[in-house]
Amino acid sequence: MSSLATAYICEGGVIEDLCDLFRRTLKTEPVKMKVMEFLRESATSPTPLNYRVLGITGLSDLLNAEYAKEGDPFTLFRESLKKLNRDTTLLVQVKELGWSPTRRDQISIDGKTFHVSDIDMETTVRIQNEHLPRGRARGRFVIAKI
Repeated sequence: MSSLATAYICEGGVIEDLCDLFRRTLKTEPVKMKVMEFLRESATSPTPLNYRVLGITGLSDLLNAEYAKEGDPFTLFRESLKKLNRDTTLLVQVKELGWSPTRRDQISIDGKTFHVSDIDMETTVRIQNEHLPRGRARGRFVIAKI
């Protein structure tokens, strides 16, 4: 599976900690969007979407929508990522994240399996230990190639 983007997939308030980290290190203000806004903008844009840091919220709501078939929201989200510039740092907020260091080809988002190209364990652990508040982010985010 080839990757479309590298995403920091995180639970709850960790997205704010990561936004602060990128605000300090990259000296840029992250753009925040709800997932439906992003899907709409991606579908209507004739050119690639160019953001330095993009934070997407509400993916859990899309996955758990009443009328969504199993797997369709993941496919829709993946398709929208094709319009995103590859240099974009993507932050995706979810309600519940599960991942295992021994299983590098999938993560669990709200109890649903999401296949990824790879999990960047080394960078994930380094950022958790060196750059984020102790204990708050541990295990609550992962860097994955989608």
